[in-house]
Amino acid sequence: TCYFNGAITTDLSYFIQHGTKIAGIIAAKSNNGIGISGIVSKIKLMICKTVTFSVSEIIPLINYAIEHKANIVNCSWGFEREPLGIKEAIKEGKKNGIIFVCAAANYPLDHDNNGDWPTSWNNELKNIITVTSSQNQDLHYYSGYGTKTIHLAAPGRLIVSTAMVNNKSRYVYTSGTSFATAFVSAALALTKAQFPKETYLEQINRIVKSVDILPDFQNKTISGGRLNLYKSLIYGVSGSGISTNTEIS
Repeated sequence: TCYFNGAITTDLSYFIQHGTKIAGIIAAKSNNGIGISGIVSKIKLMICKTVTFSVSEIIPLINYAIEHKANIVNCSWGFEREPLGIKEAIKEGKKNGIIFVCAAANYPLDHDNNGDWPTSWNNELKNIITVTSSQNQDLHYYSGYGTKTIHLAAPGRLIVSTAMVNNKSRYVYTSGTSFATAFVSAALALTKAQFPKETYLEQINRIVKSVDILPDFQNKTISGGRLNLYKSLIYGVSGSGISTNTEIS
């Protein structure tokens, strides 16, 4: 079931693969000998579906997530023109401590000098964390970047995840910043569970400050690195030795 067009529905007539792949990365069932394991073994997903990826569809989805006390909103979508209504919805989420995990463009856009939203709000709306894509050799994959606007990279090239093909469950390869964003959303779900008293800003700092610093991301992201989930879970623990100069404030 999912929330779509103002109601809970099981109607798959407008079914597309995008959200199913994201859900698989985050929460595919583990230890069952089938397919893949999601990053988080125990999690509740609030499935909110958009078909047109329009402002008029997305605002009600964000409001629904706020009303139903979501902790993290995965925003694997973006706009080339500033959608002010969505900005106000994210601001409202900030009052409730909700973190919005936002995907960079799926082409080599300089987000610092060419607006793309919600990522371009990250300096104003501190409950946003922005994600670009890496590939298996820790190189920046064909996607957006910005040393002032994009926080970090995460795996986004040839990722195996869940899908429906001819109405049957399948596993497929997929690529893009949408799926890199899912990795960061999952990481935040785990750090939120481990450190439930931390504020949204502390949670974002935990992720950003514990990246693996890599040459290809040092001139393309704020953090200069790629997500490291293990390090984010031990960040701040005595003896962990994790320290960077990046601070989100």
